[in-house]
Amino acid sequence: MGSPERAEILPVEPNHLWTAEDDELLLQLKWSDENLTWKEIADRFPRRTQGSCKKRYARILADMWDEQGKDRLANLYDSQKEKMWQEIAQEMNVPSKDAEQNHWRIGKREMEKRAGDKSLRILLRLTTTSHQQQPQTRTRGRSWSGEEEASLFDHRAAGKDWEDIGSLLPGRSVNSCPIYHERVLNTAGGWIPELQTDLSRLYKERKSEMWAELAEQLAVQWQSAEAMHWILGLKGMRERARFPQTPPNLMDCEPFDNCWETLMLNRDS
Repeated sequence: MGSPERAEILPVEPNHLWTAEDDELLLQLKWSDENLTWKEIADRFPRRTQGSCKKRYARILADMWDEQGKDRLANLYDSQKEKMWQEIAQEMNVPSKDAEQNHWRIGKREMEKRAGDKSLRILLRLTTTSHQQQPQTRTRGRSWSGEEEASLFDHRAAGKDWEDIGSLLPGRSVNSCPIYHERVLNTAGGWIPELQTDLSRLYKERKSEMWAELAEQLAVQWQSAEAMHWILGLKGMRERARFPQTPPNLMDCEPFDNCWETLMLNRDS
């Protein structure tokens, strides 16, 4: 017999229906300032897995946005993006266009990692001796840590060759160092990691303000607009801004005789 003090284990019920209250709580947790992981969110729902919470969140977002709403989001963002990114760009002393384009290049997942990783410190300096004292274990297949990345770029900026750098990074091969170095630079148009991390952290701090005005125009919460812009992606946002998926209703044109001609002219302009 089990101990009476043993916590009850609730079985997962795949077909357990989501209620309106569940949906509301899911959005509150996902959009909270605590930046909860999916595991932490799932822990708040008995019988729910991380996967089921992710799927439900995606379904809620999909139900919130029809094609016309997505078109409006894309068009408003296209017309306001320079203003939205201006404050961050000024603080970083980079063109607003570069900041906006590089947030797409870096991507949502990598930006969240850089914004939340305490080891990705700006201008981090690690001594050579501290590396030499660490055990030389191979790290093939493991992601680069913030400290490893900072050390890699510091040593390269100091003029060290790749063989020396590889010997100073425990577990990293000589070949892996230039490959990772080039990949990071190519991710954001040549931006060094410090700039990429700066952009990620500033965006995390300012995104509620950045998206507030646009979300108000769409009559949605800013978190919903920000999430949908990531879902649509750069290609989707550009295509919808240029060629809306939901053309104006012909019956709304006045006079009706000139409506089709107007639509064709707008399409070709």
